[in-house]
Amino acid sequence: MHEMIKKILILISTFIFAIYPTKSGAQNININDLITNAKEFNHKIISVKGEVIGESLKRDRYGWVNIKDSTNAIGVYMKNEDIKKIKVYGGYNKIGDKLEVEGVYNKACSEHMGDTDIHAIKVDIIESGIVTEPDVPSYKILIAVGLIMISFSVNYILYKKHK
Repeated sequence: MHEMIKKILILISTFIFAIYPTKSGAQNININDLITNAKEFNHKIISVKGEVIGESLKRDRYGWVNIKDSTNAIGVYMKNEDIKKIKVYGGYNKIGDKLEVEGVYNKACSEHMGDTDIHAIKVDIIESGIVTEPDVPSYKILIAVGLIMISFSVNYILYKKHK
């Protein structure tokens, strides 16, 4: 009896996974390959992973963010609700949130004056960004203090001469 129930559960599970695939047909690709093989991917659903950089540009219900991977960067056009999920944008002393974006790649987007972009269908934050402390070596601090002292000394001497 247990063996029959086990087989039925396995059959039902297999059927459910066949009907509802866990991974879409989108192809995960690096950004540089998108740009260098633009004709091949034009108007196709693709998937890219990258760090959010710069800042968002919101327009009405949609906006732009830039993402970069280890090869290149690209603009992504997405809903403002998705933009609001982003907490950290990469820049000086910041590592931005890492996104996985599934969307339609456009070699020359007719909607956005011929720009190369991705129109997001699905946006997931796969890793939170962090703010890093800049690592300033102590010798640079000593040099800066020394230069400030020299500057004040020269100004004081010039002030005394002209008085």
